Amino acid sequence: MVRKIEPLIFEKSVSGQKGYSLPDLDLPAVDVKKLVPPDMLRDELELPELSELDVVRHFTRLSQLNYSVDTHFYPLGSCTMKYNPKVNEEAAKLAGFTDIHPLQDESEIQGILELLFNFEKYLCSIFGYDAFTLQPAAGAHGELTALMMIRAYHKQNIEPRTSNIPRNKIIIPDSVENVPRRELVRGVLPFKADNDLIPGFPVFGKGYGVHVTGLTHDERGYPCATNPKLHETLVMRLVEKIESARNSIADYDIVNPDAEQVFIAYGAPVRTVQQLMHDHADKNIGFLRIRTVWPFAEHAVTKFKNARRFLVPEMNLGQIAREIERHVSVPVKSLPKLGGDLHTPAELLAALEAEQ
Repeated sequence: MVRKIEPLIFEKSVSGQKGYSLPDLDLPAVDVKKLVPPDMLRDELELPELSELDVVRHFTRLSQLNYSVDTHFYPLGSCTMKYNPKVNEEAAKLAGFTDIHPLQDESEIQGILELLFNFEKYLCSIFGYDAFTLQPAAGAHGELTALMMIRAYHKQNIEPRTSNIPRNKIIIPDSVENVPRRELVRGVLPFKADNDLIPGFPVFGKGYGVHVTGLTHDERGYPCATNPKLHETLVMRLVEKIESARNSIADYDIVNPDAEQVFIAYGAPVRTVQQLMHDHADKNIGFLRIRTVWPFAEHAVTKFKNARRFLVPEMNLGQIAREIERHVSVPVKSLPKLGGDLHTPAELLAALEAEQ
């Protein structure tokens, strides 16, 4: 089924139409020029002019274009798209939540404070912590809170190996290359790709109207999750776009490419491997640090010409280890770990010395 695109409300405007009917004044009329400064007044105000019925129908049709859990199946599970049971929605609409203000006096919001206090205690009991914070929201707010906790931990736990100097730096990229975007040509569908499989980008502020969704969509940008052929075309374009630029996208570091035993790691295990190499410089350890997990940098693995074995510590059941096995002819030792506990240098050393 092809949905008709609803015009903008400005496009439906008809001069002279009114969507309101106000009662007669029961107070003396006052000239607005006496109430509002002249520099804040305008002779013309470009607002759409429609009848009340047309306004209601317009926004009702827009609401029917929404992709919601009440009308469709969600193939994703992000925080903004998860299914919230109706009973949770009812609880969230209780006046005790909706009618309070962040700046209210504490004496007036004891109910919500008690709820937060008890919830924190429940979390502490379940996970075995001394305290929880419910302050950070999401995104950068939560990341800043995590960094502050990391800093506080290292201030409290001075490391002897660093001569009593706590860890006080986090490595971030020095710079990020700014690649100019190809501008979307007017009249071209916003998600119609060129020969390089990349669509043009609409320029913000230049009057483009583009529908953006994270769901399977057509070249207009509108959700269409019921057309298998369309879904296949979209997914294959995205995959081929990445595959065709595989070597330029893959980001990695190679240390000691002449080594016979080589660690391959990404994420948290990277620091453990770096510590092991620092503490045992005599072990002739090679290291491939992967920054982009996919597309996998199989060409980087071939740089280790003398490798007799690859060791792969991962915080899972060994996902990348299987990918490495596809591209090498020597043994690959998977070192999986679950539950959140990090690999220790001693564990990696034991794996390194085993079966030598």
